[in-house]
Amino acid sequence: MKDISQYVEIEQIYAQTLGNGYRSLSIVSPGVGSGCTSIACALAFRHAAVGQSVLLVDANLRSPTIDQRFSLKRSRWPNNVATLESHLQQVAPAIYALTANLDGAVEIKANEYLNALNNHFKDKFDVIIFDTSPLNVVNRNNVPAETVAAQTEATLLIVKGGETTEADLRQAHAKLLDKVNLVGAVINDQNNPRLADELVREADRLSKWLPSVANKLKALIAQNNFLNMAT
Repeated sequence: MKDISQYVEIEQIYAQTLGNGYRSLSIVSPGVGSGCTSIACALAFRHAAVGQSVLLVDANLRSPTIDQRFSLKRSRWPNNVATLESHLQQVAPAIYALTANLDGAVEIKANEYLNALNNHFKDKFDVIIFDTSPLNVVNRNNVPAETVAAQTEATLLIVKGGETTEADLRQAHAKLLDKVNLVGAVINDQNNPRLADELVREADRLSKWLPSVANKLKALIAQNNFLNMAT
């Protein structure tokens, strides 16, 4: 998984979330593969860089990945939140992780459990970041993302460019509306083609009839730094 903690965009996201004084943050998305875990981890490292302690909580029981990213073990969360401390694992100086519960979501779906978790750890860490299950993918083993988000001071929505539909976004927004403090949205356009790629594809259409013109156009496109900026 790519390390994006040094990207300038992360600095902008940080300034709008944890850098703005929020002490608990949930990262949510309409569907799978939007990059929530990458954003959560990048923000954790950014906050730790200013001498703050961070707890990363993997509440994505559908497809947890924090344990894989940092080569951690998963365990069963106890009913007594106070004993969760023994389940924390250090991933970097000032950063600890609570990997996804092995027993599913039965006990921790309740608002009371999540509220107790927040209250217990907010005195031990400067910030708590929750990685969540996709809003629009629901099954009995998930902790609904909107349930997690309702327990945090701020929520950040991640949208996958080119894949998340308007209907997906409307459905996700309806679940968050009037329940969370939505402080921003991020469009992950990693899989979108560059503008240069699109223009070259159009120029290729001329190759059959005007090959020399097509080649000149593609050469000009290749030399243009703006058109070749990575998305």
